[in-house]
Amino acid sequence: TKINQLSRTIFLEKQNHEQQLMLQQILNNQSNITILTDLKTIKFASRSFWHMLYIKNKEVFFEIYPTFLDIFITHEHYIYGTTPGEFLRRYFDSEEDMRLVSIISENGPTAFFISLDKIRDTQEELFVITLTDVSSLQASRLDAQHNASHDKLTKVHNRSAFEKALERELLRTKRYERPLCMALLDIDRFKQVNDSFGHLIGDEILILLARKIRDSLRGTDTFARWGGEEFVILMGETNIQSAQKVCETVRQNIEELIHPIAGNITLSVGVTAVNTSDTPQTFFRRCDEALYLAKSNGRNRVEVL
Repeated sequence: TKINQLSRTIFLEKQNHEQQLMLQQILNNQSNITILTDLKTIKFASRSFWHMLYIKNKEVFFEIYPTFLDIFITHEHYIYGTTPGEFLRRYFDSEEDMRLVSIISENGPTAFFISLDKIRDTQEELFVITLTDVSSLQASRLDAQHNASHDKLTKVHNRSAFEKALERELLRTKRYERPLCMALLDIDRFKQVNDSFGHLIGDEILILLARKIRDSLRGTDTFARWGGEEFVILMGETNIQSAQKVCETVRQNIEELIHPIAGNITLSVGVTAVNTSDTPQTFFRRCDEALYLAKSNGRNRVEVL
């Protein structure tokens, strides 16, 4: 790149002060942040770099940060390193369009796309680093990931996210021989609610019920809307007796709910524990059969199979 070539020519071949000032001016006019560094110290940096950190100059910078690499936040989703070798390894191991770093700027943690070019034919190992602020893009990506895994109406996990969690938990359970239970919940006579009061009231009940169930569960439980008026819970590290108690608590909490128009709401719940031979399909099918028992035996109850 032109910046790369200018950096090499002006600073490494020790040409005059006017040319150094010229490069500084070029760097200052770049839309992105540009830094010339050996990954330990900073040779030169664009004005936007100092503005981003809310720091005046290099002297102030190294009073705060022992080395250049200390500005990068240590996080599994971003490139970082305590040594130049570690940082370079993470950089080159990352896919080109996923080379991201996070820096604490004056506006808080900020995500940047990082491009790193080595200046060749020099005695010391120097790099031109370009940082492009992608915080808004990163936020959009996180929003997209959330929307892809959550039900739009109730804001709990959706069926796709639950199926992934189920496969993951089944593998873990079989590998380590740990208990795992699942519950399938169905709102009693929900079709009558929709027919009598309309789908808007039905939606209100789904939202109200999902919030109440979520508040009744433990932080380790996976809760999702399976579809329609059915919800599902995955309970890791939980035997069938404990799972039944959890579901009974949920059922009782829902029984206490009173919608101002539709009135009382009740749930039927089927619960089952995993078998060593279970697939996701057989595990869920048995849970569905337990729910059928709860419906057949009068509704508003928990049945175990």
